[in-house]
Amino acid sequence: MGRSQELVKEFDEAYRAAISVWGPWLAEAKKDVQFRLGDQYSSQDKAILAAEQRDPLVFNEVKRVVKLLTGYQRKNRLSLKVDPVEGADERTARQFSGLTQFTMTKGGGYKTLSDAFEHGPVTTGLNLVEVSLNYDLDPLNGDFRFERIPYNVVLLDPYLTEWDLSNCNYALRRKCLSKEDCKAALPAHAKEIGDLSPQGRDGKFPDAPAATNFKGDHLLRFDEFYRRTTKPAKLLVDKLTGNFRIWRGEKPRLDAFLRAPDQETGMNVGDRMAVIDHYVKTVDLAIMVEGYDFYDGGDLLGIDDYPWVPFLGDWVPEYSEMKDKLQGVVRCMRDPNTEKNRRRLKGLDMMDSVISTGFKAEQDAVVSRASLYQTGQGRVIWTQPGKLDKVAQLTGGDLPAGLFKMMEILDQDLLRLPGVEGLLAAPENQNQQIAMGLAKLREAQGLTQQQDLFDNFRFGKSLLGNKLVKAMQVNWHPAKVQRILNEKPQPEFYTRDFGQYDCVASEGLLTDTQRQMFYLQLRELKAQGAPISWKTIIKYAPLETKEELLQEIEAGEKAQGQAAQMELASKQITDKLLQAETASRIAQAREKSAKVRADMARAGLDVARTMAEIQQMDANRLMELLKLALEIERGGGLGLPAPPMAANDKVVPLRRGEMVTRR
Repeated sequence: MGRSQELVKEFDEAYRAAISVWGPWLAEAKKDVQFRLGDQYSSQDKAILAAEQRDPLVFNEVKRVVKLLTGYQRKNRLSLKVDPVEGADERTARQFSGLTQFTMTKGGGYKTLSDAFEHGPVTTGLNLVEVSLNYDLDPLNGDFRFERIPYNVVLLDPYLTEWDLSNCNYALRRKCLSKEDCKAALPAHAKEIGDLSPQGRDGKFPDAPAATNFKGDHLLRFDEFYRRTTKPAKLLVDKLTGNFRIWRGEKPRLDAFLRAPDQETGMNVGDRMAVIDHYVKTVDLAIMVEGYDFYDGGDLLGIDDYPWVPFLGDWVPEYSEMKDKLQGVVRCMRDPNTEKNRRRLKGLDMMDSVISTGFKAEQDAVVSRASLYQTGQGRVIWTQPGKLDKVAQLTGGDLPAGLFKMMEILDQDLLRLPGVEGLLAAPENQNQQIAMGLAKLREAQGLTQQQDLFDNFRFGKSLLGNKLVKAMQVNWHPAKVQRILNEKPQPEFYTRDFGQYDCVASEGLLTDTQRQMFYLQLRELKAQGAPISWKTIIKYAPLETKEELLQEIEAGEKAQGQAAQMELASKQITDKLLQAETASRIAQAREKSAKVRADMARAGLDVARTMAEIQQMDANRLMELLKLALEIERGGGLGLPAPPMAANDKVVPLRRGEMVTRR
């Protein structure tokens, strides 16, 4: 504990510089909140109405539009997950995605984001969400929690131009806490905090909530002073591959690392690495309670950055007028709603004046004065005796025909200017699904004017995911990760630049757990025809007492398996019978074929023998015929002597198989 004059002076100077620029905008933002809550009359208008004994009636269309936009966001809320940049990092990214889903669900992150969207971009134009660690249930690792920071308890560097606060040089935040809460935030200084006495307001953060508790006692001023700065570090560059890493450790450890042998090349690491002086950006935090500084060091998350994520509305950083450069949706509705209140109030007054009835009466003119008050609207004007004709009634004129048209135009402006007409489109037929699809399409088209608002919200959610990844790497022990995921973290889990190069924070279908998200993804794949069993889908389905359903499915699958086995056995027997019958038929066919070939061979042999016999028989017969012919020629006939043979006749004996020729 101390009272560093230099630190207090720096805090005061930063506050004066910031409030001098942010002051006009803070006044406008307060009016935005007042209009949203229904406090839509200025102090001058309230005084005039009070003097005329008229009530400041409010017809709050601003709140309706705010709820339309925020209701659409809440109804279409998406989850925060981590996707890999390349396939090799899928398991590590899946682990970060599971941890992020667990953290956002347990810590109420999604509701906090929706609240920041409602009170920031839609209403005032600025809200922040803080990521912090709570050590109540886990004193070693802590649990992440999310807190919405309103516009009126924080002051950012008024000259920042980047959405991610990368060029925000300083930021101030004030909390009003009890002594017990201050001790829980700074347990090492519990005794010093117990000796402090609340001093009340000091003039800073005038629009912040009252710094008193339910008893009316003042709370302690708990101020946080963030400063973006740089600190020296060493840049280690691998001469062989060009890869680099930033060494944030102490010099003795660096020297020991450089003297160690390199397993890949065998040389010392120092011979392979080039050591370069380098400066890294970081964020320092100073905590002061009632003007006394209790902490001055790095940010409590250890991510070298602001633990905040801004959610901005319509922001034009290059515009010079601060009160108009940052606006919410409410800003463009203030004037139309003011005019609507005035016109409707005047119209009601005119209607009351037209239909008003009553009596003028002299004193003691009636027996019972109560009878006059019980007649008509009960308005009576009493005069002195003989002065009745001295009193004249002021009658209002008829309502202008254009008054209602003007009020209708103002009603349309209240929806047209913020661009939410499409959210009021209803389907033509509530019983047809296509009509609901058309209604959703109209909703999306009607919000075209506010797409930048939702883009800013998604960008802020992505920044929150990146900060969560860094904070998990720095603060959570592997045992904590394994306890949540039921598996050990991957080797790349604690690689410091994993969130920068290997994964990206994105949006996905919102479920309570990563298991439910996996179930919805399985259903989508099943609908597209993927070979996924119903048992697997039901296993991950968020159903109550699904064990009975799984047992029934398992019994059915078992019965189907047994039936399939019996059918398979029957089929195998049938196949074997068919194979045996086929083999028998093939053997019979082969036997018949062999018999046919044998018969054919035997028939051929018989033919050959017959031909030979026929040939032999023909030759003998021919010889006999030849002899008979010779005898006939010599004898002149049968039984006669043959005539003498001529001298030139020649008889050629035939060889076997030849025919007779005559020369």
